[in-house]
Amino acid sequence: MQLSLNNISLSYGQTRIVDGFNLHLEAGQIGCFLGPSGCGKTTIQRAIAGFHPLESGEITLAGRSVSTQQYTLAPEKRKVGMVFQDFALFPHLSVQKNIAFGLKHLPKAQASQRVDELLDLIDLSAHKKKYPHQLSGGQQQRVALARAIAPRPDILLLDEPFSSLDSTLRESLAKQVRLLLKRYNMTAILVTHDQHEAFAFADKVGVIQNGELLQWDTPYNLYHKPLNMAVAKFVGDGVLLDAKALNNHSINTPLGVVEHRSVLSQGQTLKVLIRPDDIVFDEASTQKYTIVDRLFRGSEYLYHLTLPSGTVIPCVTASHVNFAIGEQLSVTTDLKHLIVFADTA
Repeated sequence: MQLSLNNISLSYGQTRIVDGFNLHLEAGQIGCFLGPSGCGKTTIQRAIAGFHPLESGEITLAGRSVSTQQYTLAPEKRKVGMVFQDFALFPHLSVQKNIAFGLKHLPKAQASQRVDELLDLIDLSAHKKKYPHQLSGGQQQRVALARAIAPRPDILLLDEPFSSLDSTLRESLAKQVRLLLKRYNMTAILVTHDQHEAFAFADKVGVIQNGELLQWDTPYNLYHKPLNMAVAKFVGDGVLLDAKALNNHSINTPLGVVEHRSVLSQGQTLKVLIRPDDIVFDEASTQKYTIVDRLFRGSEYLYHLTLPSGTVIPCVTASHVNFAIGEQLSVTTDLKHLIVFADTA
């Protein structure tokens, strides 16, 4: 196991930020801490880097203990690479020298070969003599990444590294960085609040709220198989509707009776998660709901439809399905994979 966080707790002064946090990341795996601002994700990453002491628990990296309550290995001795939101490039050094900065321990020829290889991989060989201010934001971020990768750290930590870029470039660069890390079989952890970025980048994503790891799973499972309502609400678009079990295999929902294989008790109150792709546009359908809002996304429309009860549900259509607010949209439901939670309210 490349990284293990074993029951760690972290505090700022008298305030406990993280309590009893557990997580394991295998060598070559790319992970992500996903959550809102102030949830503790950056504090956990700082503890992995050695910048924040543990209140309790243990952090192991590449099989060795690097943090306990009694002991913290210095950051520079951990073989941890870091990429920051502000890039943190040396303005007085060229692209080539920025990347080579952490390779002073290598023979000159070997260091030069590694720098040239990385310049080629990030497609900046033609810009190696330029200085950071002569590059675009995306190019600077690639240089920062190459500099962090060059010493071959045991783990690479990325703290909101794409947040200053526009949304299109952010997702594109996340995919490029992922390919580069896989090329080197590097273990990495990204910190972000952007789920699209997390899904494009990571093999496994941890949804964190109030210092608690709600689910550590693949992006697919987080979207289609959330373990609880908190994850369901945070990941993806969707709405939770009130429902009731009719018997042990069927549920009465605002969208009709749905067969379901969960173990249910008759009369049990439930919440069912409706995703935009569960509601399908169908011109021939007699099931019609009024459009109360719509969002054009280029290749698709996200409509919000109101049910007779007043509840609003989402629906995604192709962008040529163009209806105005106030009109009715004909739909069918695809609820074969309905996600159901016991209503604990």
